[in-house]
Amino acid sequence: MAIYPLDLVITRLQCQERVRQDVSEAPTEKNDSKYAGVRDAVAKIYRHEGGLPAFYSGVAQDTFKSMADSFLFFLAYNVLLRLRERRDAGAPTGSAVVATLEKIGVGCLAGALSKAVTTPLASVVVRKQTTAVASAARTADGTPATLGRSLSTRDIAAQIYADKGPLGFWSGYPASILLTLNPSLTFYAEAALKRALRVGGEPGLLMAFLPAALAKAFASATMYPLSLAKARSQAAKGGGGGGGGGGASSETAGRGPPRNVLASIPYIARTEGVQALYAGIAGEVLKGFFAHGLTMLVKERIHSQVINLYMLLARLLRRLRIRLA
Repeated sequence: MAIYPLDLVITRLQCQERVRQDVSEAPTEKNDSKYAGVRDAVAKIYRHEGGLPAFYSGVAQDTFKSMADSFLFFLAYNVLLRLRERRDAGAPTGSAVVATLEKIGVGCLAGALSKAVTTPLASVVVRKQTTAVASAARTADGTPATLGRSLSTRDIAAQIYADKGPLGFWSGYPASILLTLNPSLTFYAEAALKRALRVGGEPGLLMAFLPAALAKAFASATMYPLSLAKARSQAAKGGGGGGGGGGASSETAGRGPPRNVLASIPYIARTEGVQALYAGIAGEVLKGFFAHGLTMLVKERIHSQVINLYMLLARLLRRLRIRLA
């Protein structure tokens, strides 16, 4: 919940061009409600949408989605890992590299299974985060769009169904599958940084935080175009996952945004420029830097405290046994 406002700002920056194109084909450069960056988005959301509460639109649904995602991922991961170990019982031990790659594969499969269940929730969250963008957009004749700001979860679900049908709830799922590589990329980058910085044993606060934060920022930046394409696909009214923008309509491009979320990446680069694939990336890197860095910092501190508590209990039990002997 602490970083949710930043997540909302990132989603709006990613999706504003696509959402505005759904409302109107009119150019958006003259629209004062368009966000120029993270700071501009924060200022406009705060000023025009009722202050701090506006940054938490959809937080309840997102929290439930995150909890379900984590539970289903670890459930699927443990089941798949046990099935693999049972299958390989008694077989010759393979190389460490092969074992690592197999575990990564199991993790990706578990992620794909959990996302299959939670992607509909993610689609609802993205719509809830971006309805205000559609409300602020102007139609071709200059009148405000009719989409409301505060739609209920049921209203948004009905809207998605009306726009795209049942499969619309799984918009962006192919990109979600590929994004399951993000944790693996993060931990590999973190391990490489720790080796380069010669971090070992019990690292201090800085060395526990810095490699984890930098690794997550690197992984987030690497996978960002996929994340953007997924968000646009979930925010779009139609089936397309790409987005026009910069005044380039689908007629100018020769065809509309592609329905395939992965094909939307080259479409966005072609119609809006390569820089459009990184709209809002500053916020994403900042979110990844602090969220993962702080998570690993807390993990290291808890791990250290648990070990200290275990050693203390072991000493007390040893002294008790000596006294009772």
